[in-house]
Amino acid sequence: MAKNMEDYIAEITPTYLKNIENREKLTGILVKMLKDEHVEDRTLTIVASGSSYNAAMCALPFLKKYVGTHTRVITPFAYTYYETVSDDNIYLFVSQSGYSTNILGAAQKHKENHRKVIGITGNRESDLGKMSDICLEYGAGEETIGYVTKGMSTLILFFMLLGLELTVKKNAKTYTVVLEHMTEAAKAHALMYQQAKDFCMENREKLMIANSAFLIAGGANMGTVSEGALKISEMVHIQTTVYEIEEFIHGPDLQLTPESTLFFTCVEDETKERVLQVYEASGLITENTFLVRFKDLHMDQIYAPLYFMAFYQYLAFFVAKEKGITSEHPLHKKFEEIVRCKSDGYTESNPF
Repeated sequence: MAKNMEDYIAEITPTYLKNIENREKLTGILVKMLKDEHVEDRTLTIVASGSSYNAAMCALPFLKKYVGTHTRVITPFAYTYYETVSDDNIYLFVSQSGYSTNILGAAQKHKENHRKVIGITGNRESDLGKMSDICLEYGAGEETIGYVTKGMSTLILFFMLLGLELTVKKNAKTYTVVLEHMTEAAKAHALMYQQAKDFCMENREKLMIANSAFLIAGGANMGTVSEGALKISEMVHIQTTVYEIEEFIHGPDLQLTPESTLFFTCVEDETKERVLQVYEASGLITENTFLVRFKDLHMDQIYAPLYFMAFYQYLAFFVAKEKGITSEHPLHKKFEEIVRCKSDGYTESNPF
C-alpha cells in the first residue's frame, strides 16, 4: 500500500535518530571536500529553492553559530541572474527531488563558468545527480509525494550535522552537548507530531473555515513558518503570510478582524514574553489565535525547527484532507503549459 504524507511525517523521528547515529558516514565526503577547499577562508553558499531553501534557512542560525565561516543561502534565480561568481564562494546546489528546473539551470550556469557542481539531493539518479560533478544524498530515504515533509526535515538535520562534523568536532565537550541537543530535539518531533494531531481534531471547525492565515515567529523559526506557509498555501490553497514577531505589529496587525487566523510559534527563551504578549493582544480581536509551543523543552532556539516543523506539516495535510482538496483550479493547467518547475523525469504520488 502506498504511503501518504502522514506516513512520511511519522517516519521523520526515526530517520533523524538514524542519521544522527550515521552522521560521519552521511557527511564525511562533503566535510573532507570543504576542508580541502579551505572553507574556513571562504563563504559557504547554499543554492536552493522552495522547501530546500526553507530547510537551509532553518539550519542557517546553527551554521552561523558553529561553522566559523560566513554562510549564506540564495535562490537559483538569484544565482542565475544576479550572482557574481567568484572563488571566494563554495557553492552547494540543493534539490530534494533533483528535478527542479531552476536549480538545474543554476547548476548548468555554474558548469559553464568552468566550476565543479556539488549537488545535494535525495536521489542520485535524478537530473541534478547526473549533471553534478559530485553528488551527495543527505539521508532522506524514500519520499514519493510532491509535498515533501520527511525530505525537508531531514535536510535541516543534514546541514546541522554538516556543521557539527565540520567544526564542532574540534571541541569534544561542545560536540557532546550539541549532539545531545540534536537528539533531544529529534525525539521531541514525535511529541510535536502527536500534539499537532490532537490540536487539529480539537480545532477542526475553525480550521475548516479559515480563508487566510498569518504565521508569526522569530529566529530560526522564521524558516519553520516559511515552510509552514508554503505547505498551507500549496495544499490548502489559502493566502498564508509570514511575519517576524515585531514586524507583525508594525502595520500588518492593522488588518486583523474577528475572521483572521493566526499561529504564533514560541520558544522557551528570552523572546517568550514578547511573543506571548502579542499573542494575547491578538486574541482580543480574533478567537482564531493559536500558540505553537513546547513548554518542557529548554534549549537554544537554533534546534527548534527540527521539532516545530511537524506541527505545520501535519496541519497542512489535515486541513487539505478534511476539505477534500486534491487538485488546483482547472485554469492552472494553462499556467503549467507556459511555466514548468520540474523537468521531464519527475513523478510524484498522491499525498492522501
